[in-house]
Amino acid sequence: MKTLLSVAVGLLVAASLAVAASNEVYSVSLVVGPTHFKDGDSIAVEQVVASSPNLAIGDKVVVRGRYVLKSEESAQLCLYTTTKEPVPIPIIPSQQAQVKKGSGEFELTERMRYPGLLHVSFYRMTDGKRFGSIYFGTDEQMKEWSDAIALDGDEKAEPSAPANGASPHR
Repeated sequence: MKTLLSVAVGLLVAASLAVAASNEVYSVSLVVGPTHFKDGDSIAVEQVVASSPNLAIGDKVVVRGRYVLKSEESAQLCLYTTTKEPVPIPIIPSQQAQVKKGSGEFELTERMRYPGLLHVSFYRMTDGKRFGSIYFGTDEQMKEWSDAIALDGDEKAEPSAPANGASPHR
């Protein structure tokens, strides 16, 4: 009976540790890539936390930051993953927030389902077109993706130099 009780307690402790480990949150050291904004709009990513420090497939990612929206009365502010190949990625409500002209803070959440590069972007409410973006990731991701980042969907936005020196694509 003592052995059975010891095994049961051991299993409970192991299960508790596994659950605790799965709830760990890591602050991710990130590199900002290309940005495109127009007419005084901006998005600043201030904090990224994830279930691993690598922004790997399966990670839950929470992005916090600030925005300034001057060019439109309102917009969708969205956290998406850019992938090298087109894949259907279901959108979850926590990836999007409707914002109004002015400034504010945001918190958006995404689950990394495919290898890719994260970006927070403004999308026009009237036609869904993207008109401003900031790309970011780990140093390794930015090096891997520097040639694949496509910002050509950002209408009439002026590219600015990314922090890591990669050149933005149109």
